[in-house]
Amino acid sequence: MPRRRLLVSAAALVGGAGASAVFPSAAGAATSPAQGGPSAGPGGVVDVTGHGAVGNGVTDDTAAIQAAVDEAAARGGIAFFPPGHYRLAQPGIRVTRPVQLHGVGWEGTGVDPGTGESAAVPGGSWLFCDDTATSAITVAAAPGGPPPSGVIIRDLAFRQPQPAGSGVFPEPVARAGFVPVDTPFAIAIGPACTDVLLERLFLLNVTRGISAGLTTGPPTGRLTLRGIWGQPLTDGIVLDNCQDTVRIEDVHFWPYWKLGPVSDWQLEHGTGITLRRVDNPLLRGLLCFGYATGLLLASGAPGSPHKVKVADADFDKCRVGIRAAVPTDAAGPHMFANVSIQGPDQPRSDDAAAVDIVGTGVRTAFTNLAVTHHGGSAVRVAGPGCVVLADMLFVDDVDLAGRGVAVISAVGGAVARIGAQRDITVVGKGPQTEGDVHMA
Repeated sequence: MPRRRLLVSAAALVGGAGASAVFPSAAGAATSPAQGGPSAGPGGVVDVTGHGAVGNGVTDDTAAIQAAVDEAAARGGIAFFPPGHYRLAQPGIRVTRPVQLHGVGWEGTGVDPGTGESAAVPGGSWLFCDDTATSAITVAAAPGGPPPSGVIIRDLAFRQPQPAGSGVFPEPVARAGFVPVDTPFAIAIGPACTDVLLERLFLLNVTRGISAGLTTGPPTGRLTLRGIWGQPLTDGIVLDNCQDTVRIEDVHFWPYWKLGPVSDWQLEHGTGITLRRVDNPLLRGLLCFGYATGLLLASGAPGSPHKVKVADADFDKCRVGIRAAVPTDAAGPHMFANVSIQGPDQPRSDDAAAVDIVGTGVRTAFTNLAVTHHGGSAVRVAGPGCVVLADMLFVDDVDLAGRGVAVISAVGGAVARIGAQRDITVVGKGPQTEGDVHMA
């Protein structure tokens, strides 16, 4: 989508007289059941309203939903969330046994003036956690029990309160100096949980989206995230200590909620996806819009990522598209195909590299890489033993004037090898290469 058209569409979310919010609709996804879904009745389906959940956005539905989830787990079935706005408090929903949590998706309706929390939320199955110390859903072992496997969570939307003056209804526009509330991840998956599937979820304005394996303990295994939308502000997805292949598919992080000061903060502080010690992760179909860093490879206590593979990814209006900050990496190479990185609008604040590889022994390979509208190096690799291989490289509208950096930089014992199929256009003065760069 052209930048002008995208921003005009997103501007409706800022609010103002006559403005209405636009949300992704489950009806617009080919596989998402926006209308209908599992119904209450005999067998393994348990309707949360049957245990007293009200879904009006005001009543605390935590205990009622937990009772429904526990019953569904005992019956080996599904906890079903009919359309509603379910308010959660301490301790949120705890999933300790194999179970499925199903909503009906979310509807792309306008936000009309009204009273109460429910007036600010469109239709669908929404979870609203207004306790700043609580995750909406935690998947983890019960005390003394085994960790759950085979948990499925799908077709639910999540919303969190943000500070006064953040543009939350009925305030139409966020104030300058916005800082999101400090909260845990909306969905947290604990150690040793295996074969967990998160599918078709909407993270409207959560500070932190989805985490797995961040606590100490045995590794989480065989995690799949598919169809994740929203505007997580600080961290979208953070994975650590996850083994036996992780799959992340069809992620769309975009300003569904707010532009203005909210997006300004996100551009300085937010990270779309972070991978630490993750085993052979496969990422496909990514859009991360307006983050300080789109994709970050880093080290955690268990180690660094192993053999990352990324395909069909777009990091738009990000200061850094892909960053690897790994002190020691013996688990590559990491491979990227069909990746585009576009920097922020003027004035150029993206003085870091679009692809920034720093560490020791970090090896990466790129095929079909496009860097446009950027203010720093297209590719920077730094550190002993670090290697970047790039073929089919397209660099356009990169402005290096007065920044003292090169289009391709390989320093500190690193090397960059750039294939013959390339097209590099620089706006503003700056050298094409720096350091140990080999241009075929």
